[in-house]
Amino acid sequence: MQTKWIFPLLLSLMFLLFTGCTTLDVTPPGGDVTLDSDFDDDLVDDGVDNCPELDNADQANWDGDMLGDVCDDDDDNDGFLDPVDNCQLMANDQADIDGDFYGDACDMVDDTACRESVPVHECDGGWVVCEPEPIADVPVGHVIRVWSTSAGGALYWLGADGRRYVFPNEATYRSWYPVNADCPVIRQISEADMRDIPIGGNVTMRPGVHLLKITTDPALYAVSRGGVLHRLDSEATAEALYGLGWWREHTVDVPDVFFVNYTIGSPIFSASDYDPFAEFTGTDTIDQDLGLTP
Repeated sequence: MQTKWIFPLLLSLMFLLFTGCTTLDVTPPGGDVTLDSDFDDDLVDDGVDNCPELDNADQANWDGDMLGDVCDDDDDNDGFLDPVDNCQLMANDQADIDGDFYGDACDMVDDTACRESVPVHECDGGWVVCEPEPIADVPVGHVIRVWSTSAGGALYWLGADGRRYVFPNEATYRSWYPVNADCPVIRQISEADMRDIPIGGNVTMRPGVHLLKITTDPALYAVSRGGVLHRLDSEATAEALYGLGWWREHTVDVPDVFFVNYTIGSPIFSASDYDPFAEFTGTDTIDQDLGLTP
């Protein structure tokens, strides 16, 4: 250990005590000893740092209190801690009339008991519509369901041919409308109007999204437009198409009762026989998959 700088260090410490200086760098040449008053190393002195133990160089402080946002458990000072506050940056009483987990004070849409003539948008957590839409106002090419005062219920695709096509399960629906991605506008109609729309069949998985297998058969199938299945010759081919491990996580079991919605096409022996991305991008809508539009 070097000793030649110890005496200057002692003098510097005595100077600090008697002068009240708050920041002092006493790193000797080749050494790594630094005494300062910036505990979190955010370049803001502890004496004025609104979060002295957490790095927050920008000193953001939404509510203007003594605590910066990164160390403030209640950013709007309304008495409700941020993890459970339905408006973290706006003081409110937690009222949430439409139950979408956004408080009335900060909800981007007008919170009312129901939505006059406004379709349900899935991303808003399910709006409540006052009354069903007239079927004449609902264009083809939309997801529809029977009107209800709460979110939920069987979903159908209103095809270009004027028929309704059933989403047989959530996996099929999510292959077309993934969570937090594409959010359809769900049109709600009366039960009587729904009965008047003939059923055209079932919706099948969007091509390229998943590999399929039926619950009673371990064989793997890729999907192409029109619900055509192509049997893969091996797991190695599945890995070549979808990547190591990915295909296992994205293989969906189709109940035997829904397997009849598909037809069997030519088998796949190598990655050159099938292009998942081309299949996915080549079928943008359910109408295309059903053969109702080009």
